[in-house]
Amino acid sequence: MIKETDSMRTSLKSALVALCVLTASAVFTQPAAAETYHTCRPDLWSGKCASGHTPARADLHRVWIGIEANTYIARWEVWDRETGARVGSGEVRPNQSFRTGIYGLYGSKYQLTIKADWGTYGFICDC
Repeated sequence: MIKETDSMRTSLKSALVALCVLTASAVFTQPAAAETYHTCRPDLWSGKCASGHTPARADLHRVWIGIEANTYIARWEVWDRETGARVGSGEVRPNQSFRTGIYGLYGSKYQLTIKADWGTYGFICDC
């Protein structure tokens, strides 16, 4: 009876260790194609979609990006998500005002992509 209990304890400990290892690997490992999703945050002055986000409301007709650094230039493109066609592009130069920059398309149909020295970001936003 004692040997069975020891054997059961050992099996239980082994199962717990295996469960802990699996849980830890799931927590600390990210998929290779992990993406970061950015959510809407309204501009403090206007209440509209803020820097780097594409508004999806019909009453908003502009997208704006603010760059505060002295050296960054951000190139932007707007893509039609249904057809895959690029429907707009341009660039934002350093130290432009937070509320100026891109004027163009809006709506959840479109994808705004921003490319700069610090990386490439994509935004689809519905404020």
